[in-house]
Amino acid sequence: MAAGERAGRRARVATLTIKTADELMALDLQERWRAGRETQVSKQVLRAFLDHGGPIPAEHIAAAFRDTPAAAIH
Repeated sequence: MAAGERAGRRARVATLTIKTADELMALDLQERWRAGRETQVSKQVLRAFLDHGGPIPAEHIAAAFRDTPAAAIH
């Protein structure tokens, strides 16, 4: 490759994020909590569909999780 060809090409740069063990553990806990909540919400949606048919208003699902803000359910 000639010098002129190299000058016109951009080098690819990767971003490496370094986290502490505490940060990684916190992310793991957040992911597990979210996965558990999504599973509970999914079960509630299926239960409501089986009980009443569809469509299911989002407000009905959110009402089943009074301790969780409705925006987090959507």
